Amino acid sequence: MSLDLENLLLDRQVTICYWELGMSTDKLRDFFLKDTEWRTITQLSEILAWINYGDVKNLIVGTEDTQRMAEAKQILEKIPIEKRREIFFIMISPKLHTLDPKGAFIYSANLVINPKDLGEFERIYSRAQIYWKRLYDPYRSAFEKLKEVLL
Repeated sequence: MSLDLENLLLDRQVTICYWELGMSTDKLRDFFLKDTEWRTITQLSEILAWINYGDVKNLIVGTEDTQRMAEAKQILEKIPIEKRREIFFIMISPKLHTLDPKGAFIYSANLVINPKDLGEFERIYSRAQIYWKRLYDPYRSAFEKLKEVLL
């Protein structure tokens, strides 16, 4: 898969969405369009191309298929850790419990959501963002100081 010129020249970060749930992504798209471009992919294999050539801020995978969930995790494991930490990965599945730390850990996600809770998405997303910001701020601060010393 290769990205077309229009996608390569985006001047904003991107939210990538792989969706095979039987519901609309309109509310999610509208939420993320405030800060990012929105692109839908039809194959999980497209994730790496986007990450390699685009500035991906969010990755959303919506599926009932645990095999696809595992495949998304495997793809993310191929990304250098520094880059992975910059991507907010959201897994949406009826097989997950919203905000469940164990489910998030199993799938290497920043946030897991059960589709029945999408009506509260903005609040759930905000809570998860606060958690991850607190977790990674010391890392980012130390990493920036290390770069200053090395450069």
